[in-house]
Amino acid sequence: MGFYDTGMHSQIINFAKDTVSCSGNNAYKALLVYGTKGIGKTASAMDFCSKRKSTLYFSFRHIDAALAPLMFSLDCDAIDTCDKWADFFAHLEMAARRRTTIVIFDDVDRRKDKGEFISELDKFLQNKKHNCVVVLLCRKDIQLPFKVMKYEMPLFTPWDLNRIFPGRNRIELMRIYTVTAGIPAIVAAYNGEQSFEANLKAFFAPDSAFYRWTAEYMSEEFRSPESYNTLLFGMSMGETRIVQ
Repeated sequence: MGFYDTGMHSQIINFAKDTVSCSGNNAYKALLVYGTKGIGKTASAMDFCSKRKSTLYFSFRHIDAALAPLMFSLDCDAIDTCDKWADFFAHLEMAARRRTTIVIFDDVDRRKDKGEFISELDKFLQNKKHNCVVVLLCRKDIQLPFKVMKYEMPLFTPWDLNRIFPGRNRIELMRIYTVTAGIPAIVAAYNGEQSFEANLKAFFAPDSAFYRWTAEYMSEEFRSPESYNTLLFGMSMGETRIVQ
């Protein structure tokens, strides 16, 4: 399965049009796109940037927020090198005065160290002297001090899987949906030329996308994921009662 846009492209384009044409205190200041791990936020953003000029992409993944302005400015020709968020947004303002610029910040909610970034971004968005459209990508819906338009990226439905895997009967489609939960990254790992049983066996290999997604998701959502191993093992053996 190749790249599949789950609606982010049209959301960004429509929001950009509304932002440039709209003024006043009631206007949305940014677009917040959120969705679970593996849903395709980063892939969709990268695809969007590759097709359109005047689009900047920055990711907080594995980067401390205090170091991010320096790393981001070094990676972008349109912004002079700087190590403070106030300077970063000042340079961005100058770049966005000349033409409409769409800026995508990815992994905004990965760490709880974005206080200064959010504060300076808020000041930047209150400024009417630029034509900058800001898009924030997050795993979950977050609260921000400025007004944002929100878009939750959808998971694949059984009807989507029917288009992706044509010719499969309803029972197999529901099996695929049950195993993948409609998460695009896992659906992409399903081999439509093999049987469901063969795919299921491949999913439980330690190097599979399904295995990696599950391990990473549990590590991010639970403080001590290893403590759930006993419960998961018991459930897999059919023991669903607490006394068991």
